[in-house]
Amino acid sequence: MQERTSFPSMHFMLMFLNNNKGRNMLAIHEEDVEETTMPMTMQDIINPGSARHVPEFPDAPSGWSLESARREAERMGIRLGAEHLEAIRVIQGAYRDEPAPPLRRIHDALEARFADVGGMRHLYEIFSGGPVTRGCILAGVKPPAGAVDESFGSTA
Repeated sequence: MQERTSFPSMHFMLMFLNNNKGRNMLAIHEEDVEETTMPMTMQDIINPGSARHVPEFPDAPSGWSLESARREAERMGIRLGAEHLEAIRVIQGAYRDEPAPPLRRIHDALEARFADVGGMRHLYEIFSGGPVTRGCILAGVKPPAGAVDESFGSTA
């Protein structure tokens, strides 16, 4: 007598066989096995299917897309170029390991990545309104505490 039990969440079919000696045996039907892809990020594991992964931006937050960044940049009066996109990657990378990295960590990461072209001074030229603040908004993450100081009218 054969009894089939399926586990759809595991994407394979199990068959329990009862042989004549009262021992149960386990068999996997290869024709029933579905091919699946491994999740690429922790967000893919936590929220499967919530958003498609953007290969050029491996650390992008769930729900972020390049198109949404382009729309937001246009609203800010920024024309996205290669340096803007690289700054977005750096910022998203800073948020990869820590959900709310300190302002200094993001600042230092941007300074190090763009040191050969002038560092933060250059980034302030291409990101009107502050590279950390505007970069975080374009990267789809919340700017860190202290990035905007309304009392002084300054932005990082």
